[in-house]
This record gives sequence, C-alpha cells and structure tokens, in this order.
Amino acid sequence: MSDIISISTGAGYVPLPTPSEYTAIPEELNSDKGTGRNVAGDLHMDRITTKRTISLAWSVLTPAQKDLVLQSTSAEEFNVLYFDLQTGEFRSGKFYRGNRPVITPLVRWEDSEFRAYRVSFELVEYRWPTTRRKPTPTP
Repeated sequence: MSDIISISTGAGYVPLPTPSEYTAIPEELNSDKGTGRNVAGDLHMDRITTKRTISLAWSVLTPAQKDLVLQSTSAEEFNVLYFDLQTGEFRSGKFYRGNRPVITPLVRWEDSEFRAYRVSFELVEYRWPTTRRKPTPTP
C-alpha cells in the first residue's frame, strides 16, 4: 500500500495502492473583488488561498485494488491525507473527485474476465488543509 495517499473512511485513514503517477498541483484562488489591472496595466491580485489538485493514476490494479480506489473516492466529499511534494510534509484536507475516473481494462484471461485495470482521476481540495504526520494504517 501507499505511503503517499490515504483516504478517510470515518474510522481512520486507509492507504491506497501506490500510484504510478502522482502530482499535487498548488492552485491559487483569487477574489473577484480587488483582482484585475489598473489603467497603467499593472496586475493587482487579492489572493484568498492556495488549494491542491492531486492527479492520480495507477498503471496496473487488480480488481480488488480498483474497487478499493473507486469506493474510497466515491463519496461527495472525503478527507485525504497526502504527501505534499512542495512542503515535504503530510497534509490533510477535504477533497472531492473532480472528474469521472478513467477505467481501462488491460488483461483478459481464459475465463473472459478482466484481471488488471488502469485507473486515473483528480482529487480537488476545497477546505482548509492541515499539516499532519505520516498516517498509521488502519488494521
């Protein structure tokens, strides 16, 4: 399992499988008021906060791993504990899955069932983050 990202199930954080692609992109949010250019062309920004969009992809997941990833991120909102590449610390925040997951079946065996999947999607932060230590996996 992953040391990079865990999802809260209410009873604790459950680590997801280690993704093959992981990017935590900081996005700056500015106020509608006070942000813009003056007559001299100078840009003035009224920054409200910085949020993260986490892009995740798994190259090969078993059916059970695929189900864990999709079920853990299927709620309207959930807590995520993730490693922030910019700060080098674990952070937590309230996220939602920003787009529908792309699920690609990869391997089919003799019984015609798929045995491996590629899955990718983004998680979008929308509440204030907190810094935390590395999670202790739930037994």
